[in-house]
Formats: sequence, structure tokens, C-alpha cells
Amino acid sequence: MVVSGGDDDTIRIRPLDWDVTQRENILAARHRGVRALAASTTQPPVLVSGGVDKRLKVWDPFAGDLIGLLGSHEDWVRALAAGTSPGTTEVVVSASGDGHVGVWDLSGLSQRGALRGTHGSRVRAVGIAEATSDDGRPKPVVVSGSTDGTIVVADLLTGGRIGQPYTGHRSGIRALVTTSLALTPIVISGDDDGVVLAWNLVTREPAGQVPHGQGQVNAIAAQQRGYEGSGCTWVAVATGENVTVSSWTMEHEWLERATVRFGCDVLAIAMPRESLEDEPPGRLVIGATQGVVTLKFASLL
Repeated sequence: MVVSGGDDDTIRIRPLDWDVTQRENILAARHRGVRALAASTTQPPVLVSGGVDKRLKVWDPFAGDLIGLLGSHEDWVRALAAGTSPGTTEVVVSASGDGHVGVWDLSGLSQRGALRGTHGSRVRAVGIAEATSDDGRPKPVVVSGSTDGTIVVADLLTGGRIGQPYTGHRSGIRALVTTSLALTPIVISGDDDGVVLAWNLVTREPAGQVPHGQGQVNAIAAQQRGYEGSGCTWVAVATGENVTVSSWTMEHEWLERATVRFGCDVLAIAMPRESLEDEPPGRLVIGATQGVVTLKFASLL
């Protein structure tokens, strides 16, 4: 499933083979402009949208029905991420220009908490990751980046900040993604100046140089392949009209694999999770100012 939204205030839902089937479901979002989308990992999945009207909505992507309103912010919704919390159902975190990060329970359509006062400026990027608690158990965390250039890691359950903010950037954060290199959880973040940094989620130490093009960073996508730390981590970075694809392995670390130039700005990218056994991933979805394109990885490398 490929989901996209934009200034036309619609949400378009297409199968991955849309170029063959030409089937799509178009929803009237009524956000006065869609700015963020996230799909749950539940089966069947639900879709969460946010936009200029400051509200978050939950949809049935197959029936095209609005399930309900999740809540609202005091400014535009800039980013969304879905994940799970131990002992609870699926949750969604939202980033907004009001400087807050919301935590929402999808099963009850209610707010579970809010990371207020975490940032001193607009929050433009957010992700959910898994760290390790002091007793060795997995701990879900929220990673959020703002226009002041700082990235904060907080406990998803309590909202409490974990450690000091990451301050490796010198300009506003535009995009971030959480993934792993082997068994090490990392964050890859990009800013207004076109700087892309990979860093250890726990120690905040650098995790190598991620290949990328020049220009402000609009989007980052990542996917780890293989099992139990083996295999490869693939990353795509959108800077201006370019998308740079790279890979990381324990043997070679970071390698640039391809750079694709489009005739318009690329605003969003995604790597649909199909089969974990395929290497590289099957497809890359590009959202640009002139439309949505699905590319096969094999055609890029």
C-alpha cells in the first residue's frame, strides 16, 4: 500500500503495483492541506493523517471511511510516526509547530500523553525506536527534532527525557529516521544546511558518514534487511531534486549505491516492507512536487 497526500487536500491510497492496475482510492482529507501520514503496523492497518487544520484523523484505508478524530495541536501537524508500546496497542506520535510531541492511542482514539516543553521551537520530525533500559529490557522511545537544531530522545511511556539532547546539527532539523546497524540502534537526521548525520541512539556517538547529495534534506528512509544483526541496512536521502541510495554492512560500512535526479523537488520517500529475505529491498517510493513514483531497486543499482 502506497499512501500520499498534499496541498490538494486529498489522501491517495494505491497498491504497490499501481503502475499496472491503475487502481486508487481517493479520500477527502479536509485538513486544508495534508502535511503528514502514518500507517499502523496492525492487521488490518489504519491510517493517521495530519495537516494545516492542526487536527489528527484516523481512517480505514480500504473502505475509505473516517474512523474518528484523534485529537489536535495548536499549530500545523508536521510529522507522524506509528509504533507499539509494551502492554498497549498501537500508538502514533505527532510533531507540530506548537513545539509539542503528542502520543496517541489508536485503539481508544485518545491521547496517552504529550512531551510538552521538550523543544523551544517548532518540531518538524519524529520517530519511534527501541532502546535498552537499565534492567536490559527493551524500552520504546520517541525521537524528535526541531527548528532549533536539537534532537530529543524521550521515554514513550512516561514522556521523560533520556539523556541530553543531540546537538550535532547547526541548523533546523528537517527529517529523521530510526533504524539499526547490525544490533546497534541509530538515528539518521538531516537539516536545513544539507548535513546528514548518523549517530548511536544510546551513546550519541557518530555512526559513520551517510552518502547524500547537496541541498537541504527533505526526507530520509531506511530499512534493515536480514535477521539477528546480519544483512544490510539500506538508506535513501532526498536533497532537493536528488535521491541518494546507500547501504551499510559490517564488512564495508557505508557505500553509495546510486543517485537519481528528478526534474522537481522530492519531498517524501519510503521503502515498503515486503520480504525481508530480498536483497536489496524491492521498491522505493518517491513523493515529489509533480507526483508519486514507485521504482524498483534493481533498476537503480
